[in-house]
Amino acid sequence: MVDVSCEAEIGRSAADVFAYTSLVTNDPVWTGGLVEVRPIGDPHLVPGGAFERVSRFLGRQLVYRIEVREVEPGRRVVMETSSGPFPMRIVYETEPLGPSRCRFRIRASGEPGGFFAFAAPVVSAATRRSIQRDVDTLRDVLEGQA
Repeated sequence: MVDVSCEAEIGRSAADVFAYTSLVTNDPVWTGGLVEVRPIGDPHLVPGGAFERVSRFLGRQLVYRIEVREVEPGRRVVMETSSGPFPMRIVYETEPLGPSRCRFRIRASGEPGGFFAFAAPVVSAATRRSIQRDVDTLRDVLEGQA
């Protein structure tokens, strides 16, 4: 089982961070290892929406579809992969810390299959490093845009 939660405090409003992370076409800017994002319909994270990601992880190229299950506007998005070798639940949470500061958190959990099941401890550690880099990059990108 992989269950990883990483976060960063960002010097931007929660509304700004939520808006930026809710547009999947921004993902390649702040998500490492991402080769391509293909929106299926609306490029925003909306309930019932979906998109495909092509990424590189642990030396392998992965293609997977992500479906948006739940959205609390301005606060939380719950997504699940519906295809690919690593079924996961991904949660983005944005918590206001003041008018121009927030905490952004990503939690990813799932049960690796195939090759990834064999390497679960390595996958968990690599996932944690990757997601922490992503939230740190998101912070740097958004604070650079301030």
